[in-house]
Amino acid sequence: MTGTPQLVAELLYGAGLRLSEGLRPRVKDIDIGQQQIIVRDTKGHQDRVTMLPQRVIDRLQAHLVMVKHQHQQDLQQGYGQVYLPYALFVQKAVKAAVRRIEINKINKVQLSYPSPQLRNSLAAKWL
Repeated sequence: MTGTPQLVAELLYGAGLRLSEGLRPRVKDIDIGQQQIIVRDTKGHQDRVTMLPQRVIDRLQAHLVMVKHQHQQDLQQGYGQVYLPYALFVQKAVKAAVRRIEINKINKVQLSYPSPQLRNSLAAKWL
């Protein structure tokens, strides 16, 4: 996995996000200075704050620059919204990666706060 799907997958794992939460963050919800992400309208219909993984910050900033440029182009062409061409592709890529590393059913808490053994096991299989 590379590019945007990899960035999303690393955000999902590193920030403990559900797939739907990782596909819909807004720029204003990402605080790089505080290394936090505000996750809006979660499963319990509440907002929460979670950590922004250090290893994705540089690539996330580059991605945000690219998306801002694309948005400016869209506005110049008369469009008022941002097209998300990779959302379905990212979802399929994450599902395929999960199948490849043989995660069937793991407690959500384990994924949000993985033990060192689980983290090392996943990292070894993911690489």
